[in-house]
Amino acid sequence: MQRATPFPRSLLAFPFAAVLLLQQGCAAEPNPEIISRLEEILEIRDSQLQEEKLIEELGRSDIEKMGRLKVAALDVKIELATERGDPDKVAAYLEEKIEVYQDLIKRMEVMSNEGRRALAALAPIRIALLETEIQLLRLQED
Repeated sequence: MQRATPFPRSLLAFPFAAVLLLQQGCAAEPNPEIISRLEEILEIRDSQLQEEKLIEELGRSDIEKMGRLKVAALDVKIELATERGDPDKVAAYLEEKIEVYQDLIKRMEVMSNEGRRALAALAPIRIALLETEIQLLRLQED
């Protein structure tokens, strides 16, 4: 992908803006300091996820917490791919994030039907799913 005119890095804080700018090829050169920090955050997120997987193996995991941890790790991966100007990886991570949300919704619906969770708890997850689908659609428009 060729790089075009740089844009203000502050826009990376807004996922929709970052996706649109990536789609248009308007990405700044990767900042090694930002990449280094994002990689460190990713290591921490992955460590948290591994700890929760161990708890899950013991049958004590909270599916919402596991979902939040997976999404948090994917968000960092999306930021890294965005910083590196790699829209293909951004798309792949967005697709993975969609799968996490879909799985979480299915599991929580089952728990709701069993009376173990309130159905209202699904609303924020459905919103997050829809927002992620919009990001992916915008990225794929080209």
